[in-house]
Amino acid sequence: MITEHSKLFGFSGAHRWSGDACPGSVLMCLDEPNEDTEESREGDAAHWVCEVMLKAFLERVDHSGVAAGERLLGVANPTNGAIVTEEMIEAAIGYHNSIVQNVTTKSQAAVEFRVAAPSIHAQAYGTADFLYYQSETNTLYVFDFKYGHKALPIFRNKQLMGYAQAACETWGLTDLKPRLCLNLYMPRCFDGRGALRTWNTSYDEIQYDVAQMRLAAQQYEDGTTKVCSGSWCYKCPAGYKCPAIRDAAGYAIDYSYSPVAAEPSNDHIAYELDVAYKAADRLKQRIDMLETRATHKITHGEFIQGYRMDTTYGRDSWSVPAKTVIDIGNLYGADLSKPDVALTPNQAAAALKKKGVDAAVIKPYYSKSKTGVKLVQDDGTRAKLIFSGEKQ
Repeated sequence: MITEHSKLFGFSGAHRWSGDACPGSVLMCLDEPNEDTEESREGDAAHWVCEVMLKAFLERVDHSGVAAGERLLGVANPTNGAIVTEEMIEAAIGYHNSIVQNVTTKSQAAVEFRVAAPSIHAQAYGTADFLYYQSETNTLYVFDFKYGHKALPIFRNKQLMGYAQAACETWGLTDLKPRLCLNLYMPRCFDGRGALRTWNTSYDEIQYDVAQMRLAAQQYEDGTTKVCSGSWCYKCPAGYKCPAIRDAAGYAIDYSYSPVAAEPSNDHIAYELDVAYKAADRLKQRIDMLETRATHKITHGEFIQGYRMDTTYGRDSWSVPAKTVIDIGNLYGADLSKPDVALTPNQAAAALKKKGVDAAVIKPYYSKSKTGVKLVQDDGTRAKLIFSGEKQ
């Protein structure tokens, strides 16, 4: 799957750069690495299945493309190596079926299609998941597939409106002023409202929002955009250097030192809780951003004063068969089974202790499995222990 989005004015980020969230973050994030996550890799793989199905369908409009997608089960996505799962295929089938029931042989349709809206800005372009124009009814359909779990609003969705405006400009439909059928398909959004969300509107009705995008793009040219903190900060890769979230975190710290009324009223309690929750959220966002940045730097060989990476471990688990553990217990007169499998190492140690046996006798037979690494504060104590020869 090859997609192309504008770094500045891609429609997938229109809610941000056009002013609904934090327009200034767009410029701040330009030089930040866009590292893949397991979630994004799965999303790309699911999109690939959708693309294969719909392209197979468009080759022969009277036939379903589902079979082409089903053949990808267990196949690695050529873009990032993520393996296609049954869940991805089921999601893609639902998406495919919601689209094909409306496509006719007279329709103009495109899958993963780049569209541009130069009326907004020369760099306002993006790749739409699926578009088709039905000439019989003068209706432009826009579909976007979302594989995440978060529910996204369909009404006045700027990403979809951006794609619609760009499709009209790319396909020469602006003078026709078509009806617009804008759709989000969210198969893993379990809020009880179904996977498909639709907003029926028109070319004329979205022009106010298009004008907002145009104005926002001009503000970037003028250098007048600003940053502001909010719930959107938690995914911002530039948050570690953002003055808005830094100030918000600072205010949260200052607020934590402010005095509390001895007998606060109910209204005061409600107000204080609201402020405190927001302050805690901003501070946590700041911590998460800095921890992510510190982890990246340390794991790539850089030194950050006062911090290091530690290996994380899971629970103790036996490294020998259960029968061996039970036999060891029997040797010391302790029943280490429940009833036909071995107790956990902690339970076994407790059982031996009751019998007056040192739990060290089973120490060689279990260990903790490594689960990863984590960032921890380092005051130098660990190094002192190592060089002094003391046990940690």
